[in-house]
Amino acid sequence: MNSYNQAPFPLPVLKPLVLDELFIKKIKGDKLKTQIILLIAEDEEFVFFINGLEEKNFDNSNPDHISIISSEGMDENGKLQQISSIKGVDIGTIFKIKYFDLIDKIITKSDEIESLPYLGINDQINIVEQITTKLNSNDNLPHLVIIRKKEQN
Repeated sequence: MNSYNQAPFPLPVLKPLVLDELFIKKIKGDKLKTQIILLIAEDEEFVFFINGLEEKNFDNSNPDHISIISSEGMDENGKLQQISSIKGVDIGTIFKIKYFDLIDKIITKSDEIESLPYLGINDQINIVEQITTKLNSNDNLPHLVIIRKKEQN
């Protein structure tokens, strides 16, 4: 059984979620550009996410920035729902963190998460294909940033 099954609330994959701004400032290297993230994968203990990009952070000339079709978001029942929080995603960096370390840093309220839209199916497929292409390339791999809690002394 996955440890995240005992979490206070589940974190959905491919829904824009908002992180605590103080947490973002603590991450070294300036890799996390906005407060908005999208989980792309999970395993027994860890989750992997990419950065969601707002209009001001999105750069059409950057091949790692993939635009989304905001009008094709989907609710829990598969009905269309507008995605207003992001214009695209950055697949140039993949972040890895323990599930329970991340859940404490999400400021989106648990009762709001269910009502948030998933990315549309075309965007989901496109992002998966683009990440897969990057992971299979020898010269254009995404950066992997592993986020760890500082040890208490």
